[in-house]
Formats: sequence, structure tokens, C-alpha cells
Amino acid sequence: MAGIALGHTLFYSAIHALGPITSEGCLLLIPFATALFARPTLGEHLSPSQWTGGLVLILGCLALILAKARSGPAAHPYVAATTD
Repeated sequence: MAGIALGHTLFYSAIHALGPITSEGCLLLIPFATALFARPTLGEHLSPSQWTGGLVLILGCLALILAKARSGPAAHPYVAATTD
């Protein structure tokens, strides 16, 4: 139960910091990260194609983060602009 609570807390923090699109895109790293953690604990081995897929996922997540950083903070869509 604590793991789920911690995971949701971290995910909502990521949504707040990175936005929903970047956060969801980086969630695709979870299966690859699980496979990496399974290697030392369970003795699982990844094939070359799985390593290639993991590298593509990492590069895609980095591309999302860089695109978010370059676009800058977006105006909140629910806050009306005021002109005084």
C-alpha cells in the first residue's frame, strides 16, 4: 500500500513539474526499468533488441523533457489574462 501511495505521489509531482504529456511519455520507461532491476535480483538477461528498445525509450523520454524545457512554462489555461 505504501508503494502505491509513494508512486502516485511521485507521479503527481512529475505532472506538476513536467506536465502531463512529458510525464505520461516517460511512464513508458517503467517496463524497461523493471527489467533492469530484475537483472541483479532475479538473474534475468535482456536480449540485444530489448537493450535497443530501452535505449530508444530513454532517448524518447529525454526528447520529451528537452522539448518541454525549450518551450518554457505555458500559461495556465484556466487563469484568465487581465489587462488593466
